[in-house]
Amino acid sequence: MRRIGRRRLLALMMTLATISTLLAAPVGANPGVLQTDCAAAPSTIASEDLMRGMTGTGYTAIQGAEPVEFDVEILGVLPDAIGLGLDMILARASGPVIDQVGGVAAGMSGSPIYIGGDLVGALAYGLSGTDDVFGITPAAAMASILDYPATTAPASTPMSMSIDGAMVEMAGRQRVFTLPLPMAVSGINPGRLALLNARSGIQADAVVPSGNNDGGGSGGASMRPALPGEPLSVVLSQGDVSFFATGTATLCRDNQTIAFGHPATFRGKTSMGMATADIITVIDDESGLFGNYKIATLGEVFGRIDRDHLAGVRGIDGELPTFVPISSTVTFDELSRSRMGHTKALEERFLPDIAFTHIFANIDSVFDAVGEGSSEIVFTIEGLRADGSPFSVDRTNLYSSMFDISFESAFELPTYLSLLLFNAYEDVSISGIGIESLDLVSEAREWSITDATVTTAEGTVTDGLISVQPGEEITIDVTLSGGGMEVFETLTLSIPQDIGFGFGSLVVMGAGDGGGFFEEPPPPDQASGEPGSFDELLEDLSTRPANSDVVARLEIFSEENPAQGTPSIVTSTVTTDRVVRGSQYFDVTTFGDPGFPEGINVTLTGEGFGNAYLEIGESNIFFDVFAETETPVTAIHIHRGFEGEDGPVVVDFDYPNLGSTGNVEADPEVLAEITANPAGFYVNVHTEAFPNGAIRGQIEDAEAPVDPPAEGSTG
Repeated sequence: MRRIGRRRLLALMMTLATISTLLAAPVGANPGVLQTDCAAAPSTIASEDLMRGMTGTGYTAIQGAEPVEFDVEILGVLPDAIGLGLDMILARASGPVIDQVGGVAAGMSGSPIYIGGDLVGALAYGLSGTDDVFGITPAAAMASILDYPATTAPASTPMSMSIDGAMVEMAGRQRVFTLPLPMAVSGINPGRLALLNARSGIQADAVVPSGNNDGGGSGGASMRPALPGEPLSVVLSQGDVSFFATGTATLCRDNQTIAFGHPATFRGKTSMGMATADIITVIDDESGLFGNYKIATLGEVFGRIDRDHLAGVRGIDGELPTFVPISSTVTFDELSRSRMGHTKALEERFLPDIAFTHIFANIDSVFDAVGEGSSEIVFTIEGLRADGSPFSVDRTNLYSSMFDISFESAFELPTYLSLLLFNAYEDVSISGIGIESLDLVSEAREWSITDATVTTAEGTVTDGLISVQPGEEITIDVTLSGGGMEVFETLTLSIPQDIGFGFGSLVVMGAGDGGGFFEEPPPPDQASGEPGSFDELLEDLSTRPANSDVVARLEIFSEENPAQGTPSIVTSTVTTDRVVRGSQYFDVTTFGDPGFPEGINVTLTGEGFGNAYLEIGESNIFFDVFAETETPVTAIHIHRGFEGEDGPVVVDFDYPNLGSTGNVEADPEVLAEITANPAGFYVNVHTEAFPNGAIRGQIEDAEAPVDPPAEGSTG
């Protein structure tokens, strides 16, 4: 017998954290032992009643759905090895079936193990370095899940689509692991599965090929459920693209089925599809890299997985999960190809990844190539808010790629879905996704920003620093190049009238390089706790720039802004007929109207020396102070007082918060008095050594206006 590789068999696709697909080989089933109807749960044997050397029978399917037998010998019991209060029973598999498939294999998780007429439990765990020793989850723990309360679908929380077979150190340092899942994906070329890793963390070499059921025949109570020993699939989606994992049913009672012997996603309350499956064959992995595994086609969804716990999953026969319909129409006129696609997403938490794979597969099918191209998409997302009221988001966008237009075109829709489903404001659900049209061409049609010129009241700037005044309108002329052509676009920005002195940046950017996602969604209102900002999120998603837009974004940081560190933002957008890439950057300064024709310099003397440059307005003062002192500066003020007198502070320059340069508001009457009678006021710089003032200078003695000193020179 060959040994299964010491690494986990297959790390896979969906956070069905450890649904396993374990395998066995054909021999006739024994209907006198294996449970064949669900009128009552089977009798069980407790783990403490087991003894080394006891023998029994295991049941699983290796072709079709009919269970076959393999021999089992009990080796012992590891107390609390699965969890506190949950023992692991160790056993050895043997017989012709095990010899045929090379040992315990992916696809057998949940295979019931019987001794006489009593259910011991489910084959659920493998051990590194051996192909025939396995762990059994006790039947009593699995049967207890039958009595757990009924559930509804859980609230949406982010989950990545990857399977991680759990490894734990057991007694005697033996490595024991939940048998990992060969996740089956249908509807997409196996060679393209590697790209799913870029989006979902999928390890594509662990995805097994599969056939598909289009989902049209799911009939709930009219369908025959999977009986113990038969294949049972957990289904995340069905249709054009089906994601499912196939293990084995262990026991049933009435309309409830327990399977796997270990968790799938370990989420407790859940809502996934439960379906039959047909085993095509068992792959005997001679390399030992991945281990042996079953290949299956998905059958009919006949129920809903509603519980997912340490000892297994529970499904309800005849109770179908709710699903989100996804539809898409993709057209490629160059090849006269068009296709309408449909997928049902049965697990909303995986909806972004399911939607991505659906549209990715449909584009691949129609475009029939991997490479350069452009596309235009129109999609609508519909859903329900926490109060039951409907919402919708509509989006039209262009995409281009020199390498893979399928991937480029499919990426934005799942991003929107993630922002909606996992928002911070309220619980919402998605009721439908429609890609009304996605039109393809085989040329990457793009514009690149090659030049930008900004015209302000002070003149024209092609790079570097621009200065703007409150209330003025600036013009930005943009040159776009592409395909041997040039086009010219003009944008205008209106500077806020109430903005004061500030600094910031102007970015002229093609939204195809991320311009549509300049800003994060607005945070919830922490003060009120109200979730009304979901409305702002909807507005943001509905109005984001398209990839074909040129966006000009001006950010100004000013002391007068309402929130500390929050910039004033002004944007302007112009739409083109192609994806726009590239950017141009400018530094920006603003000066509010000081109401004073020129700035003045005040000479500072005393225990050191310095200079204060002032621009006095009607309600604000801009200042730039240079001070050379023996000890650090602690404060800078304007005081009332004639030369030689000490007086009270009338204007605080908010040092060190603003530093040596800034803009502060002040009492307009005081500023008017300073302007009319400067001899009665002085600038005072305080230090650690001289808290009452180290250097000062009367404003009356101000020198003729000169250029201000270098910023940041206060010492």
